[in-house]
Amino acid sequence: MSPWGKLSLLLSGCSLIIAAGTRFILGGWITISYIFLALFVVGLLAALILDYKLYLEILTAKTTKNSMSLGWSLLLVIIGISAAGYFGHRFNRTFDLTEEKINSLSPQTEEALESLKEDLILYIFYKGDKISERGLFTKEELKNSLILYKQKTTKFKVRFVDTYKDNALAEKFNLSDLPDKNQKEIFVFAEHEGRSVRITAPFNEQSITSALVKVKKRTTKEIYFLVGHGEKDLQDDRPDGLKIFQQGLMDSGLTLKEWSFVQDGAPAKDPEVVLAIGSRRPWLDEETQWLKDYLKRGGRILIALDPGEKHNLQPFLKEFGINYQDNFILTPQGAFFGSAATALGAHFDSNHPITRRLTALKNVPAIFNRASVVEAVDEFPEEWTTSRLVRTVDASFAVPELKEKVKIENLNSQTVAIEVKPKSEKKKESPLSDPHGGHGESESEEEDSETSNEKENPQKKKEFRLVVFGDSDFLTNRYIHEGVNRDLALNTVVSLVDEEDLITIRPKQAKGTKISLTKNHRISLVTMVIILPLIFLSLSLWMWYRRREA
Repeated sequence: MSPWGKLSLLLSGCSLIIAAGTRFILGGWITISYIFLALFVVGLLAALILDYKLYLEILTAKTTKNSMSLGWSLLLVIIGISAAGYFGHRFNRTFDLTEEKINSLSPQTEEALESLKEDLILYIFYKGDKISERGLFTKEELKNSLILYKQKTTKFKVRFVDTYKDNALAEKFNLSDLPDKNQKEIFVFAEHEGRSVRITAPFNEQSITSALVKVKKRTTKEIYFLVGHGEKDLQDDRPDGLKIFQQGLMDSGLTLKEWSFVQDGAPAKDPEVVLAIGSRRPWLDEETQWLKDYLKRGGRILIALDPGEKHNLQPFLKEFGINYQDNFILTPQGAFFGSAATALGAHFDSNHPITRRLTALKNVPAIFNRASVVEAVDEFPEEWTTSRLVRTVDASFAVPELKEKVKIENLNSQTVAIEVKPKSEKKKESPLSDPHGGHGESESEEEDSETSNEKENPQKKKEFRLVVFGDSDFLTNRYIHEGVNRDLALNTVVSLVDEEDLITIRPKQAKGTKISLTKNHRISLVTMVIILPLIFLSLSLWMWYRRREA
């Protein structure tokens, strides 16, 4: 290689290093950087021209040709890997092989995302460089959890905002007025068509999708919670309170109001839904009469009663075709969940919006503590229809009172939750349905008919719906997270307010295998895992010491 060729290569290499270093340090290209890039190109061309014969000899050599073949193969491999990486990043998709679909969105979330007509923007505010390591971890965790949302639809946008740099946007969402502005480092808001909703921690699928649904809603529906008859307390966070149930309804964008007929009188306007949870004392005739009139006006009522209580609501329920038998359902399998008086709801109406999605959760029951059978009366009105929402496991029976010794007979599944409503005018009789609505085989056809009627005539008077549970304990803080209780409780209320898109998302948990070791098992495990390996190791060292001179 000639001296001028070496000098040209040296000039070319130094120019490339200076241009790249300038770009890295300044974070961008400036005029002088392009000068060094030009020197790099000129130097490289000069070196090739000055010593072109040398380079031709190198290229035509046999070893070079073989190396070039290998080089082309490596180049193709690199191009293929780079292309796969680019398209994988550009069109990111995940495959979930877990049984519980831990790494997938729930059907409720997918439906909510598919219904987006306009962009929904998720603003994630963080405190710039002052954010702590914990805050950075939360930010990255939130970023990763939103990947599946962005994969599902392009209408879902995510924007990270430094509150110190974008003051105008921070003022738009009134971050300075938040009561926890000094305690939190991450603030998340969902905005859709000019409306915004704050998302609070934990930032999981349930909270994000709940905010997504709420920000799409245009109206707030009010629910009346009846008090004055020994009902369970909405504000109570003790095991027998309903604090978690109340918070779940509020997270769904519903407004709860406690109402006492004695103190407040009849409400000025009909509420969307009336809840009567765990009444233990008698009701006044004026109260039950108002409930009857409310139902006749198209009202929606959820009643959950416990057996053995003096609530005197059986006559009222019978007028609407429901026989609250005030007995106790016993289930042998219930002993694993507390006692034999714990009823396990294992059969759900697969066609009803309240329980439709619960049927997919195989082997996950609803847990009812001391529940009564609720069934349709023998002379059920022909103009109404019933749906057995929840039935217990087949090995169940009912007794009039709890005793230490009971006679087991007539094992069968028992109805623990039922709904009554008028038949739709366009409903077609199903040959599979029984006189009392059976398992609700024709419910889906009826629901479709009602939905189409409401769309055609939005001013049409609502039809009444009455849902009755033979137990109220499943709503309490003690039991609401057992089995599918939370799903069942919240699904019932949001269905009664005609907000099926608020159907709750069941928290996903990875299934684990529980291993119970007896004393003999533990001794065997210690012997096999610790003692025997130590014995073999000692023998090996002893044999090596004896044969080290061999």
